[in-house]
Amino acid sequence: MALFLVARRHKTLIYLEPNGGDFVQTVVDTIARLVKKNPDDVAVVFQGNRLKGNKTLTECNISHLGEAPVEPITINFVFKPEGSEDDWEEPHMEELSKSPESHAMGGDLAQGDELNGAAGAQAAGAD
Repeated sequence: MALFLVARRHKTLIYLEPNGGDFVQTVVDTIARLVKKNPDDVAVVFQGNRLKGNKTLTECNISHLGEAPVEPITINFVFKPEGSEDDWEEPHMEELSKSPESHAMGGDLAQGDELNGAAGAQAAGAD
């Protein structure tokens, strides 16, 4: 089942449409490619917990319930500070304006490749 995720870091938003069976590492790799970081320096956080790359999104309780139209599921992504072995920054999300058009006009958009053949990714905004 396809999911609709919004990965956030500060004012950066990345829209993803992975499948529930996709591994967290696939999401990390996609985010890292879009933000031009090494995947080892990017982690995904959901409900305050850093997710392990060898788990699927469904195993991490990231799923939509039912078939009704849904709001995107928000996850955070964080970076490992340069030179750090296992320290990670805290998730931080800045308030966004209410108009999505203002972000599209002011931020760079990057179209990603397909995520496991079933979905794409798009990034908007800047830190």
